[in-house]
Amino acid sequence: MKILYTIKEYAKLRGLTEIAIRKKVSSNYNEIIKIGKDTYILEDDAVVQKLKQNIKNKNAQVRELKLKLRVSEEQNNDKYLQELERQNAILEKKNKKLEKKIDKIQDKKDKLYEDILGTLVNQNRQLK
Repeated sequence: MKILYTIKEYAKLRGLTEIAIRKKVSSNYNEIIKIGKDTYILEDDAVVQKLKQNIKNKNAQVRELKLKLRVSEEQNNDKYLQELERQNAILEKKNKKLEKKIDKIQDKKDKLYEDILGTLVNQNRQLK
């Protein structure tokens, strides 16, 4: 991209005096444009290219950081899921233990009912 600089701006940009720039202009060292009494120097601007490249680099960094964040979130989700699975396994073990206890209690209850009914039947037989 080309930019127009006044002699004063160009001198400041290059760190030279205005007189040195005027000598370069008179020897056709740079492309110049005269508009009225003002002389402008036409210069390729690397700053714009650098800024465009800087924008591309920053966009790439943003994409990279977004990917890292997504990976981090997925890892956190994996940790969360692993913790839930661990807790689920613990609860399943407790559930099995309680089911076994319930089965044992149910068996004892059934045996007690049989014993009671058996005792009642024997007492009825003895009474007859």
